[in-house]
Amino acid sequence: MDLLNKIKLIFTNRQEKKDETIKKIIPIEEMPSKLESKINELSALKEQLRNEIIKKVSCFEVEANKRIISLEKIDISQRKEYERIKIIVEANLTIYISYLKRTIEKIKNVENKEIEEYVNRLSNTLNEFNRVSSMPFEKATILIGDELNSTRTIVRLFIKDINRIIEDNNFIFDKSRLCSALSNLLPESKQLTLLHTEVKNKLSEMNTMLENARAKHDLLNNKLSEIKKGDDFKEDNQKKIDYRNKLDSLKKEIQAIKSELDLKSILKKFHHDKKIDQLVRNYMSDFKNTLKEDKELKIIYILGDNDKKHFSQLKEIQKTIISLHPPSPTNIDKEITILEEKIKEESIHILNLEDNIKNEIKRKEKLLIKLQKISSDLMEYSKLLFK
Repeated sequence: MDLLNKIKLIFTNRQEKKDETIKKIIPIEEMPSKLESKINELSALKEQLRNEIIKKVSCFEVEANKRIISLEKIDISQRKEYERIKIIVEANLTIYISYLKRTIEKIKNVENKEIEEYVNRLSNTLNEFNRVSSMPFEKATILIGDELNSTRTIVRLFIKDINRIIEDNNFIFDKSRLCSALSNLLPESKQLTLLHTEVKNKLSEMNTMLENARAKHDLLNNKLSEIKKGDDFKEDNQKKIDYRNKLDSLKKEIQAIKSELDLKSILKKFHHDKKIDQLVRNYMSDFKNTLKEDKELKIIYILGDNDKKHFSQLKEIQKTIISLHPPSPTNIDKEITILEEKIKEESIHILNLEDNIKNEIKRKEKLLIKLQKISSDLMEYSKLLFK
């Protein structure tokens, strides 16, 4: 048994023992070292395979070159055959020999390639020779069948040997491809695991921030609620209510007296007098502020006799307008405004945190799906590699 077959036997037996005794999935932490060991093991097998093929090729070269020399010495010029047939045979013999020489040269030129490329090119070169040499071989065998058949036998035996060796060792390339796939997946799995951990940590931090923000939001709301329950706030609020009530009452009085005054007819009557016209228009558009500014109540003097009876009422309303002021902001108002602004800011902060958490959860789920896919591929490839 040659060295290659011994190594293959050891390799096979080792895998069978693993199948029998190791049923557990290889932990991902152990994968790099086991993968490196497997790559080294396959590298040794590849080297042995290369040496075995090179040896076969070398023997084939020697045999083929002998046959080429023998074929080149063939002389059919003295044979009693039609000249045309002899010309066809000689021409096709020359073509066949040239194809054989070119095949030998091509085989020699690919020896330094990587083993898988070497095997592929060797196989393609031999298949190409079979294809292109078939026709000249058939035409040349008309007169020199025995000599060409012996050459063809050598070529066929070589191709058969090479195909057998390749077929027997296809598992090396299959395992190598699995090694490459695992080698690519491992760093990607590590990177995704790190990212997944980062996202988990970030989510934990963001949830803590959200808890704190909600607690702060509740604290501010409680403080605002306490202020609004206090006597100072109630007193200030009552002043505002009283002011609004007075304002509403004033609006009703203004609306009532405005509806009683015949301002439109006055406007028509004094349209030629610009000052009176403007004053009446001002009353029509903004009765309250115009009455406030009309301190001498000039409007009374241009009203009709029926409207002059409203003089005292207008005067009273004017006094109310001038004396009515909105309550000045108190310290309680300022504190409430500050608190409400803070509550608003904290609400926006909470909404932003909730949106960011949702986005991070989506990101985490996507990473997890990718990680699960890679983990599944790692498991599947490792099962195939180490079985």
